[in-house]
Amino acid sequence: MAEPAPVDGDRKSLYESATPVTELSTQQSTDQQGEEGATNQKLWQSVKQNPRLAICGFSLAASALLYGYEVVFVGSIAALPAFKQNFGTKDGDDYIVPSVWLSLWAVSGPLGTAIGSLLGGWAQDRFGRRWTLGVAAVWQAATITICFLSDEADSIETRGGAYFAGKLAQGIGMGGLLSSMQTYMSEILPTSLRGPTLSLGAPLFLLGQFVGSLVIKAGVELNARNSYRIPIAMQWVLSLIPFAVTIFLPESPVWLMRRSKWEDAQAACRRLGGAQSDALFNRLKAESVQRELDSMAAKEISYLDLFRRRADLRRSAIIVFANLIPEFFGLPLLGHSSYLLEVIGMDAGKATTYFIGGVVASIITNFIAFWLMSRVGRRPMLIYSLAVITILWITIGIVGCFNSSGGEIYTAVGLILVITIAGLGAWPASYAIGGETSSLRLRAKSQGLGWFANSAGSAVFSAFLPYLYNSDAANLKGKTGFLFCALSAIACVSAYLFVPDLKGLTPAQADERFESGQSARNFRKQQGDVEVTGP
Repeated sequence: MAEPAPVDGDRKSLYESATPVTELSTQQSTDQQGEEGATNQKLWQSVKQNPRLAICGFSLAASALLYGYEVVFVGSIAALPAFKQNFGTKDGDDYIVPSVWLSLWAVSGPLGTAIGSLLGGWAQDRFGRRWTLGVAAVWQAATITICFLSDEADSIETRGGAYFAGKLAQGIGMGGLLSSMQTYMSEILPTSLRGPTLSLGAPLFLLGQFVGSLVIKAGVELNARNSYRIPIAMQWVLSLIPFAVTIFLPESPVWLMRRSKWEDAQAACRRLGGAQSDALFNRLKAESVQRELDSMAAKEISYLDLFRRRADLRRSAIIVFANLIPEFFGLPLLGHSSYLLEVIGMDAGKATTYFIGGVVASIITNFIAFWLMSRVGRRPMLIYSLAVITILWITIGIVGCFNSSGGEIYTAVGLILVITIAGLGAWPASYAIGGETSSLRLRAKSQGLGWFANSAGSAVFSAFLPYLYNSDAANLKGKTGFLFCALSAIACVSAYLFVPDLKGLTPAQADERFESGQSARNFRKQQGDVEVTGP
């Protein structure tokens, strides 16, 4: 078990092990200048300069594949004939899965992820980033077994309950996995790599959805008695990614420094930095240790610390908002787009084709955004894309007011354009903003809070969205676009007013601006500067 965080009585060890304050201040200034120069590098130059860190970041981001697969899997497996026979009830010549189970299963994953995010934020500070990542990876892989064997129960109710319990338990592991993954990346990566690597979560999430769609489609064509077990078992294969990363990953040097384990931190930096290990060690120490001493950060940290001080409260609000951006621009409805198009009147095969086309287009634009993130600020990417998305949603809503044959095609194309534009700006930018905004001291708890907000928002939308567009409820169909037009507009205005741009800023520079209360629009300019460009 990890040692408890050092208390005031242990403060001496921090001073004895750390570089003297005057030397550390000089070193911090030098490292910041180096970081500022590094942020002007092209992305590829930064990758070549920090190859091990880049591989580490990319490997951690790859865990989003599992998350994307799991999300699309929950909503699509109920369409498999074999699954409906085992978990549904007879309805004429066919089988249907009761709506109550569809709703519960849709909520189970996000609810579990919300719980796991909070637990993960606590565990990261208590036991370490690597330990939390490893336990979460093993836990979520083990709980897949519950879903895999849920059809062995005697009654439909017991099967549905077992499947719900399995997805809830798996979600808890997923929450711990996602929060610790993002914490680790945001702690160790240099400024020039941090934003682009964090933004990789969006395209890899979509790639996981794409793989899930193909596996589900194969299950439909197979139509064997237990064909739905193949998509469930595929999750074990994808679970190998975070498990393998945990085996080769050292503990976060930042966490080790906070525990005064300087030799272990240097060893971790040698594994992560290679020839650049000394520079990595000095940079991380300059970013974290002196700030730990100044802010009395050696005491135990709780979630309440996210809201005690005005600067931390502002940061927490931005992180929560960033993690809710996918819900605001309509990702929950886009995930149901194939079914929505069927409700409007489109053929099921054509609707699925449009859905897959939208996923592919968004994967491409998300990878473009990975390159764009190193050249354009997060703030303009977020604001401009949300403005375009707002216009697209209102046109989809207007078309939904009329029953015309061309309306189906326009709605399908409109949905593809929404997810494509979001992939080019709002979606990857939200990952970067959510990962960069927190202070180093509160980073683990901040990521836990952020993923909790994301999962809670997803659970709420998953629960009520079908009642809005479905024909047996509000029957809004395409007019649901008006709701997301309003939400996208609110998000766009809120981003303009409250979300700063941290592109190119070191953690110390970001801390300085948050502490001084610098406005979001003027956040990147130095004190005394007059000219402000961009949104």
